[in-house]
Amino acid sequence: MADGKSISGATPDEARAINRFFWMSTWLWFAVSALAHYLIWNWVPWF
Repeated sequence: MADGKSISGATPDEARAINRFFWMSTWLWFAVSALAHYLIWNWVPWF
């Protein structure tokens, strides 16, 4: 990477946008999963 080029060919701004989208998607998935688990465990009479 001596020439400073990105492997993907994305500019730094594009890379930042992709990274932001990736992390927002990751945290949204985590939040939805946690909420679903919470609701299921509290609403379904397991015991």
